[in-house]
Amino acid sequence: MKDFEKIYSEYYDTVFRYTLSLCKDEAWAEEITQEAFFKTLKSIDTFRGEYQLSVWLRQIAKNTFYTEARRRQKQTDFPFADIPAMKKPSGITARFASLTAFSVHLMQI
Repeated sequence: MKDFEKIYSEYYDTVFRYTLSLCKDEAWAEEITQEAFFKTLKSIDTFRGEYQLSVWLRQIAKNTFYTEARRRQKQTDFPFADIPAMKKPSGITARFASLTAFSVHLMQI
């Protein structure tokens, strides 16, 4: 755990600046950075040392950013006002009303 604390304190600013360059929003960059370090903590045993640790951390941050960006995009409000109004299916509605009235009449017999 002390190793992770050292990694966190040494690379936090680097990862934060990188995520800030991606999302252009300090609060969101903070959120992405925290999530990236959480993912790092969970998967630190998989780091093989093929690349510099800073590169690995930025890759995790980038993947976290894109995942979160897709999630946020899906959550945006759908512009219902842009949908053209549908015409009432008057023929179907009239037929349904007539069948309903007929059914009521049959039940009374």
